[in-house]
Amino acid sequence: MKVTPVSKKFGKYRPGEEFELPDKAAKVFVRAGKLRKVEPTYQTRMMTAAAPMQAAEEAPYGYKADGTPRKRPGRPAASE
Repeated sequence: MKVTPVSKKFGKYRPGEEFELPDKAAKVFVRAGKLRKVEPTYQTRMMTAAAPMQAAEEAPYGYKADGTPRKRPGRPAASE
């Protein structure tokens, strides 16, 4: 079972550090209040948003919500 210390060091581990401990021993220390069971955290697409892109030149029409520069109106799409 993955556990972490609650308030002070537990052996060589500090609060916030996760480590494995056999289930029986971990349950005893969790019940005593020395350790806390580590719950798995899952990342969703919403949590892993990329930072907005910054253009090297100043955009004359400002930036869109995603950080990309706005295109000038009435211009054809840029070809590659």
